Amino acid sequence: MHLARAFVSAGHVGDLLEVFSLWLSPGTPRHVPEQWPSLAETVTTPRAAGGRVVLAHPHRYRLSGSALRRLLGEFREAGGEAIKVAVAGIRPSDLDRLATLARNLWFAASTGSDFHDSAVPWNPPGCFAKLPADLEPLAARLG
Repeated sequence: MHLARAFVSAGHVGDLLEVFSLWLSPGTPRHVPEQWPSLAETVTTPRAAGGRVVLAHPHRYRLSGSALRRLLGEFREAGGEAIKVAVAGIRPSDLDRLATLARNLWFAASTGSDFHDSAVPWNPPGCFAKLPADLEPLAARLG
């Protein structure tokens, strides 16, 4: 978003949508394809530094139920210990599904405001979605 805003500020394009459609999306001149580390590397690096690793937004992954359970199993094997269960605006069905996965797979649960950008006013910092009462919050494991 920072780069896209710079394009708009410099007058190269009219708005953010134009930046992405002309310059930053796949197949455009300035698109840089993502290079993702392995899941194990993604988890073990912050853990080695004393961090706790949470799988964010599993309800948004375009995976079948069995594929998501496999991913969560790999995540746990790599050292992941929590999944993000509650976020602002989550559908009740997604919240129920994630809570069930956290219970059944013994993951701690996390929540958050999901704040990423001040231009997105519906997710202000500090506005946390509520976790189901029977889930162990990741914060309870911090000591």
